[in-house]
Amino acid sequence: MRIHPLAAALLLACAGAPAAAAQLLRPGDAQVTAVLAEGAEGYDIHLGSEDDAPMGQMMLRTRLATVDGTPALVRTEETWMDALLVQVDSFILHRGTLAPLRLVRSTDREAVSMEFVGGGVRTVYHDRSGADTAETVPIAEPVFLGGTTDLLLGALPLAAGYTARLALYDPDEGLGTMDVEVEAAEDLVLDPGGRAVPTWRVRVTHAGAPATYWMDRESRTLVQFRSAETDILIVRTREGRGRARPTR
Repeated sequence: MRIHPLAAALLLACAGAPAAAAQLLRPGDAQVTAVLAEGAEGYDIHLGSEDDAPMGQMMLRTRLATVDGTPALVRTEETWMDALLVQVDSFILHRGTLAPLRLVRSTDREAVSMEFVGGGVRTVYHDRSGADTAETVPIAEPVFLGGTTDLLLGALPLAAGYTARLALYDPDEGLGTMDVEVEAAEDLVLDPGGRAVPTWRVRVTHAGAPATYWMDRESRTLVQFRSAETDILIVRTREGRGRARPTR
């Protein structure tokens, strides 16, 4: 899940407190072992309390595919503010390792396309005025892609007290790390009178920005997200997979 600054001065996706002495994980590490499933998840975006009316919606769609002969996981993310589609991200990860292959991001101001090839990442910025710029950043060792946090957490062996540090490349921050710490098992009730959803409450930190992710212990999908830097709360709109309400 990625919330780009252009879409969100309103929305922000980052992560929480550093986990000291955690092992540095890279794509291909044996800890990244979970089998990820296809599905669609719908979320309400709140500014402040869940008691306040949603200011937007988010839809996360995940599917398995073969891309250029490579088993891949394809994720499409749409963010809406009222009736306005403010951001669309689509990225492709290697299904076995979650190494990034491609990313396309579109906002009302620009489109960005990235391709991870040959020991680096080539990024092309397509300005709405028609001016394109490109850059290539060398990457010496495999890295995960920033903004794919919920998928990465879903692929890790989360358990009470689990910690990890992940090497990643973020389109905005460049090369860096993300620290993960499972704080507790916690049951969340998403709807009045609804059943409690068993989750892991996970603190994550990237580029000094803290946030908390609640991950479904059964489906390994995102249930809830809260940014500690902003007052943004993102909450799954339903239980389970496959019945998300359609985007507009």
